[in-house]
Amino acid sequence: ATDRSPEQGFIDKCLTSRAFRNVFSAERLTQYRKENVFPENDRICAETGIWLYQSVLLGSKKDMEDIAGAIVKIQKNSAKLV
Repeated sequence: ATDRSPEQGFIDKCLTSRAFRNVFSAERLTQYRKENVFPENDRICAETGIWLYQSVLLGSKKDMEDIAGAIVKIQKNSAKLV
């Protein structure tokens, strides 16, 4: 699809990474990409999920506590955000 969700961008980034290309054949990566099209799941994730790249979680314990606190704050105030 030409309309790429953030989730699909994440999948594309993984599938085109050097690590994935070293482990899987081009044919398998193409097959995997075709098998991972779930528009309803993408919609639900976009409406209800929080996406963080792994690198965001490489900070200090205090950073992790701040991230967790922010997520809890979002959850508690979710009705106001709608």
